[in-house]
Amino acid sequence: MKRNAFTLIELLVVIAIIALLAILMIPTVNSALSIARNVECTSNLNEIGKAFGVAQLADNSRNAPLYPTVYQWPEIPQTAVGNGGIFMCPEDATPLEEKKKETGSNLEDYALFLQQEKGGMYISFKTTDARPYRLVFDRGSYWEFWFEDGRLKDIDGGVDFVFHVTKTRPHVAEFQDVPHNTPRITSLTFKEKTVPGWENLSLNAKGDDVIMGGSGLPCDYGLNRSVAGRTSVAPDTIVVLDYDAPIANYGENVSENLEAGARHMGKNNVLYGSGSVSSHTPIELDPLMAPGPWRAD
Repeated sequence: MKRNAFTLIELLVVIAIIALLAILMIPTVNSALSIARNVECTSNLNEIGKAFGVAQLADNSRNAPLYPTVYQWPEIPQTAVGNGGIFMCPEDATPLEEKKKETGSNLEDYALFLQQEKGGMYISFKTTDARPYRLVFDRGSYWEFWFEDGRLKDIDGGVDFVFHVTKTRPHVAEFQDVPHNTPRITSLTFKEKTVPGWENLSLNAKGDDVIMGGSGLPCDYGLNRSVAGRTSVAPDTIVVLDYDAPIANYGENVSENLEAGARHMGKNNVLYGSGSVSSHTPIELDPLMAPGPWRAD
């Protein structure tokens, strides 16, 4: 007698074989997807390398640096190219909105530290603060901050510290002259960490412009601090790398961050001064083991 259908047992056997083949294929599919994400990450770093040049051309000032300073990254060059996607490593599964929450910040995250006769005090940039010794005025294209140092016995009776902050990103603070004796400004902090280059504000003259980062643009790539503000670097110098921190400081032990950022099959992708991108293990990139590529000189 001729059969026109499978038996139940035959169907179960076929289903089991298909399921087994699917299980065996999962590692291959995952590996292929990982390779694809690695290619995309490499492309991101290539585009970031080109973005530095775009940002430099967009800067109208003379002798604009090719690489941003540590407190401009990643605002520059991200604001110049307008494509935030290239600053996101595809291997990082953190949702973009969550990244914004983690890195998001506004001017209220900054604080000035003024040294006084008896200790010190913090004056933050929080625009909603109603304390009488801080006033903020909206001047159209910028905010004007007036600070009184808060001393109970203030013989000058006037504003001690005035600066303007642009509304556009990156925010630029310009120190203003005031006809009073001002307290000595010792440092600028961001989220309770001293902003690099602002360890001693007594060296900043009134009228100086200072670019202030921290506007909350998320980024999965780290900038080598030694290249910050330079117009050029050696071809074999590390510029940007797939890294679990925005700034890669040669002066500190970055081993842990390199390990955390080794997303691509245990390796980190690196953009060099030459514009080339390559992959290395964390040990190969560790500045304690290979300090040369971290130095810009």
